[in-house]
Amino acid sequence: ESAEASGEDGSEALPPPPVEVPPVPAAAPDGAGWWKRVGVGIRFGICNVKGRFDCALFIKDMQIGGPAENSGRINKGDLLWEVDGRMVYQGDLDEIQQLVLGLEDTSLDLIFKRPTHFDRNFGPTEANPDPEDMETVYVSLTR
Repeated sequence: ESAEASGEDGSEALPPPPVEVPPVPAAAPDGAGWWKRVGVGIRFGICNVKGRFDCALFIKDMQIGGPAENSGRINKGDLLWEVDGRMVYQGDLDEIQQLVLGLEDTSLDLIFKRPTHFDRNFGPTEANPDPEDMETVYVSLTR
């Protein structure tokens, strides 16, 4: 019997447990060793007008030349409705941020609702219809 097949006391040696290796993302880590997560060039505002739009996220600004602006499909004031098929309207800000940020060169599908009346600092006004009745805007962006 070989030394590899048996333990020092003569018992059969067990193989080492398998080591799980996480998949390697296509992007490189940043200087600190963390995988860099990027957005699509949208700065969101939080509606702070009490009522139907309270705590909803709206596009406050877009990075010049960023993926969002370059799409030509979304406008300042649009309300964030869905991220990659998940309803996020009036959702948790931290959760939404985790959904929007991702590895560079990955896609992101967003759905917005387009209000007809909005204040650039406070978001949609109560003069708008309910979000369900607003124009729906679909956009697929690359981070």
